[in-house]
Amino acid sequence: MKEISFTSENIIDAINNESDKFARQKLQAILLLKENNSPKMVALKLSVCLATVYNWVNQINSEGLQNLKIKNGRGLKSLLTDDQLIELKSHISNPIKTPDGYNRGWQSKDVREYIFKKYNVKYSLRRIQELLNKMGFKKIVCRPRSKRRNEKLTEEFLTNVKKNETYWVKDIN
Repeated sequence: MKEISFTSENIIDAINNESDKFARQKLQAILLLKENNSPKMVALKLSVCLATVYNWVNQINSEGLQNLKIKNGRGLKSLLTDDQLIELKSHISNPIKTPDGYNRGWQSKDVREYIFKKYNVKYSLRRIQELLNKMGFKKIVCRPRSKRRNEKLTEEFLTNVKKNETYWVKDIN
C-alpha cells in the first residue's frame, strides 16, 4: 500500500471542514490508516470492501484531501434525450380519455407503451417509475381506510378509478 503523504492534523482538519458524508468516510479511513490500523481492520470498522479502502488511499494520494465527493456521471443514463423527456412530461401531464367519456391518469404500463411507440425505446416498469419520479410525478393509490382521508376526494376517486390500480399525477408540492 502507498504511504499516505498527509499528516494526521491535515486529515482531521479536512474531516471537520467536509460536509459530504461520503468524503468524510474516506477521510476517516485515511486517518485510521495513518494511526497504524491495518487496511483490513479499517474495512471492517467502516463496513466496506478491502479494495475500497485501497481505492480511497489511491484517490487521496492522487487528488489530495479536497474534492472527494462522489463524481457526477455515474449510474444508468436515460435512453431518452432531455428534449424527449420534456415532451414526454408535457404529454403525460394530460389525462387519458377513455371510450366512455371519462378521463383517467397514466399508469406505468401506459407510459412504457407510449415511450415504445413514440421513441422506440424499451424500459422496465421499475425504470419508468424512476423516470416519472424524476420528472416530478407522484404515484397515487386510493387507500379507503385511511383515517386522514378526505371523504369527498375519496368518493370522487373511487367513482373514476378501478380498484387496485395506480396512477401518476403531477406533484404540486
